[in-house]
Amino acid sequence: MNLSQRIKDLPLPFRVRHALISYQGIQTLDQLVVVRPKTLLKTKDIGAKSLRDIKQLLQEMGLSLGMDPGDWGRVVCPSCNGEGRIVKFREPCESLERYFAMMLESVGES
Repeated sequence: MNLSQRIKDLPLPFRVRHALISYQGIQTLDQLVVVRPKTLLKTKDIGAKSLRDIKQLLQEMGLSLGMDPGDWGRVVCPSCNGEGRIVKFREPCESLERYFAMMLESVGES
């Protein structure tokens, strides 16, 4: 699993990918997982079915919407392993916490 995977390459309907990129400014998977479902439902062209499709895809990847720092123990950031793969490990690393804090700030600014 590569958290830097681009939204345009995900197996989602074109309309959903377009809405995420154009209306929310979400370009990559790591930007998507920090967004809350309610925020997505306020997005043009994203309704209940689109949200269900997004949630199902993320669940298949071992991810979910609205992930918070308590969930980071399941994610290894790109600076730690260069790939952003989903793995299990005991304690989240400081680099990982900094990475997602930065992501949360960038999502909050948009």
